[in-house]
Order: sequence, then C-alpha cells, then structure tokens
Amino acid sequence: MTRAFAFCCFAALTSLSPIQAQPLDPNYGAIIDRSIDDYILPGYAHLSASTGKLNEAAGFCGDDEAQLRKAYHAAFDAWMNVSHIRLGPSEKDNAAFAIAFWPDPKGFTAKSLNKLISTGDPIVDKPEAFPDVSIAARGFFALERLL
Repeated sequence: MTRAFAFCCFAALTSLSPIQAQPLDPNYGAIIDRSIDDYILPGYAHLSASTGKLNEAAGFCGDDEAQLRKAYHAAFDAWMNVSHIRLGPSEKDNAAFAIAFWPDPKGFTAKSLNKLISTGDPIVDKPEAFPDVSIAARGFFALERLL
C-alpha cells in the first residue's frame, strides 16, 4: 500500500510541467535604491527617533519605570528591524556592538556593569565620556540588565 501511494505521488509530481524561474530584475541599481530609500534609511531614522525618546524617558522617568521600559522596548524593536544591516555608520568604531553587544557568552556585560557600580566609577555621571567605557557596559543589553 505504501509503495503504491509513493508511486502515485511520484507519478503526479513528474507529470507536472516544469516551473519557470522568474529572471532577476536586471536593474540592480533600482533594487539598491529602493532598498536604501524604502527600508534602510527609514529604519535607521525610526531607530534614531525611538532612541531619542528612550533618552528622554531615562532622563525624566523618576519613579515611572513602566514608561522607561516602554521606551526601551520600542527602541529595541526599532534596532531589531535594522540590526542585520551592517554597513556604513553602523560599522564605524564598532557602533553596532556598542548598540547591542551580543553574543556575550563570557558575561562581559554583567562584569563591566558590576565593576562600574561596585567601584562607584564617576564616568557614569558623564555622558560625554561614556564612549570610553567598554562596549559591553553600553547599549541595549546593558540597559536591559540594569532595568
């Protein structure tokens, strides 16, 4: 019975006419332009806007941790939409890793944050100096750990 069924399935498949592959659009420039204009630039603009809102929420959250978490999740979602695009400014000075240091199998994020907190490092109060801190102690995953 199973051999007969398998034979029938095979016969049905072989009787189908071959499916024609669609040729690629030869206008690669148009594809690249559409990708940049319709996906990459709007995605990074959304990331910029949402991280600006996160920055505002972090500065004014007071006791409203829920507002900070909401802004964090919105900004992280915006990052996830463009995180796979590793070109241009996202690659300069390891910016993508500074935004989201991952994977972190050795726990550098936890170690770096614990060191900053336990030593009372004054750099945490100086946003302009924070780029000098390890990338493991910056970005979304460091903020997530603190939240």
